[in-house]
Amino acid sequence: MSKVKIRHYRVKHARGFWEPTRAMKRLGFHAVPCGTDGPDAWATAEEWNQRWDRTRQREEPSPAMAAADNLSPLRLEELTVYPSRSLGEAFRRYGRTAEWYGKAPRTREDWWRCWRHIKPVFGDCNPRTVTLEDVSAWRQAIEETVSLREAHRCLKIWRALWKVSAALGYCMREADPSLGVRNRAAPGRSATWSEGEVARVAKRAWRMGYYGLAAVIAVAWDTQLSPGDVRVLKASQLSRGAAGETFFTVRGKRQGSPSAVCSATVLLRSSRHISNGLEWNCMATPTSSAIGQALPIQATRSATISATCERLNSGPASVERLGKISGAAGRSRQ
Repeated sequence: MSKVKIRHYRVKHARGFWEPTRAMKRLGFHAVPCGTDGPDAWATAEEWNQRWDRTRQREEPSPAMAAADNLSPLRLEELTVYPSRSLGEAFRRYGRTAEWYGKAPRTREDWWRCWRHIKPVFGDCNPRTVTLEDVSAWRQAIEETVSLREAHRCLKIWRALWKVSAALGYCMREADPSLGVRNRAAPGRSATWSEGEVARVAKRAWRMGYYGLAAVIAVAWDTQLSPGDVRVLKASQLSRGAAGETFFTVRGKRQGSPSAVCSATVLLRSSRHISNGLEWNCMATPTSSAIGQALPIQATRSATISATCERLNSGPASVERLGKISGAAGRSRQ
């Protein structure tokens, strides 16, 4: 039998095997027995080489990505094949450094949120080839399809990512094309609320079965904590004393441990279910015809008061005016 040279093809005891490299195995490729060494085995090995080439050239997803569901952003990046010297490769290298893991969790969430907009357009591009026109059109598309607030956030992350890419040797720090793009920010919120308006919205959420959302609205109004601080409050952070009930929390980005006092009405609404050891998902649709019946999601003593922003109109008021309590989906709403 004449010898042939085929990539990743090995012969052991007169039998052929297609053996991927360690990097290929991370993407879901595995060793394939091709049969007795000969033309049929060579054809099988070439077929698998073609599959690898299509994955490497981003013409089709890797086997691991095609077979997986609900991947975390980090795992999704590990399974993505980027061209050499591309912006995606730079971002993945940065995600493996101690500097990345040293960022606050909320900051990393902002990066992942904006990377979803950057990756489809610039992920496989060499950053040196990106022009001002490209960045301007990209930002304008986000502003028109999502919101001005999201476009402003994405351009901020782009500029931070460019500096990281420059530090890794992928581009020149001073050559960032986004420096010629005006990054307009959304105007600050200036809506004012009365206690009656907030009470009506909270009651409407409660009657529709969104108990977590009602608790968040009440706690946010009573304590004046930010939506980000309210969403992560737990029953273990509630302190009871002679002067009243107080929530203690720790800020995500800013230093400090603020405390907030809740009124008896708010505590009655939020602790009615916490005392039962239940956790509530305010986005869950009520399955019972009896409005107000509890909908247990998970039995746990450390129940989390969590909420996502669900539009609920109630006369002249809406939940969006309550400072836009953003949900896990992360989309800004105007």
